[in-house]
Amino acid sequence: MNHHPCGVDENAGYPYIYFPTPKTLRKNVCVSACPDKNSKSVSCLKNSICPTGTLQTDSTKGFVIYQSVAGKRKGNFEGVV
Repeated sequence: MNHHPCGVDENAGYPYIYFPTPKTLRKNVCVSACPDKNSKSVSCLKNSICPTGTLQTDSTKGFVIYQSVAGKRKGNFEGVV
């Protein structure tokens, strides 16, 4: 589901955003949990980056994990891309 906010409405089971290639923030996917250094894959919401629902991770490449905090939906996301 491209261009839909993570953790909202039908995406509630995928509350986190993951950037498989941090050099480009335009490529991102909603995930059910954040990967850690031992993760081999992560469950993701199907979209053009994660067509199968599982994204392989590579811990040999550098990555950054930010603390995430769940928020409450405010306003209308209709038309947001």
